Amino acid sequence: MSFSTEVKKEIVRHVPAQRDAQMAGLAAAAACMGVFSKEKSGRLHMEIPRDGSPGRALLFTLLEKTAKIVVVSDYWQNDSGKTIDLSDILTQDVILQFSRNAQMQFGPDGTGTSAGVHPHLLRSDSCIRSYIADTFVCNGSVSDPEKEYHLSFSCSGQYACQLQQYLRRYGIVMKQQRRAERSVVYTKDAGTIENILNLCGAGICAMQLVNARIVKSMRGRVNRQVNCETANIRKTVNAARRQIEDIRYLMDRKEVFAALPAALRQTAELRLRYPDLSLQELGEKFTPKVGKSGVNHRLRKLTELAQGARLNGKGTSGGDYD
Repeated sequence: MSFSTEVKKEIVRHVPAQRDAQMAGLAAAAACMGVFSKEKSGRLHMEIPRDGSPGRALLFTLLEKTAKIVVVSDYWQNDSGKTIDLSDILTQDVILQFSRNAQMQFGPDGTGTSAGVHPHLLRSDSCIRSYIADTFVCNGSVSDPEKEYHLSFSCSGQYACQLQQYLRRYGIVMKQQRRAERSVVYTKDAGTIENILNLCGAGICAMQLVNARIVKSMRGRVNRQVNCETANIRKTVNAARRQIEDIRYLMDRKEVFAALPAALRQTAELRLRYPDLSLQELGEKFTPKVGKSGVNHRLRKLTELAQGARLNGKGTSGGDYD
């Protein structure tokens, strides 16, 4: 089961007890799932997908709770086709009320488009929450938080604008993008997604999101630390390799190496003996001990002498390091 389906099923399990909130949710479900059409005679049709989606289960549950209308399973399981025409079992008055609550606007071809749930159904906090939650159940989706953060609603342009308006009441700001004849209201922010799931009553799934964020954060922190340490080790190894090349170049020119001050000769010998040590660790090998900056200064001097020897074929004075 996908994370999106888990969220929807959790929402459907917690249908609000207040009738006005149920009516708001039912209007949202009808607007999102219902395909409305009007014949020239004025007869209305309302079709819904013939599938096992949580949206269909929600619509039938709300129908039973608000209007005592029970849609038996044989009705949609034994018939053919991809949709169910509810006008076969619902009266025209009920479908007309659905179309008004969903603010259906019928075009010349008789097809209806929802402009959003009627404002008179969205007067309380519980009604607005039910409207948002049931809109998500029917037309929403959310990605698995272990993979990416993405939550979206797909609806008509006017419905999308209304949805954004009511989400802003809870401090939730989402973007809108037009795709073909639909609008997509979406967010890729994990905190926003968590707020929406809690708003819709999917608290358990919201906690799963929080846990996924914590794991991702810890994994990212560990990866950054490992990468940093790896980079430092690589830097140390590369520096030591170059230093050893320079030291061996000087040692191959015995007269140059013999002319070096004792401190530089000791530094060269210790670096060859301990090629893997950091500057600080190498300084611990001196007697008396030498600080990191002192070791670095001596190695830099050896590098300069090696570069000078390569250029003119002989070394220069190493200075006083005794």
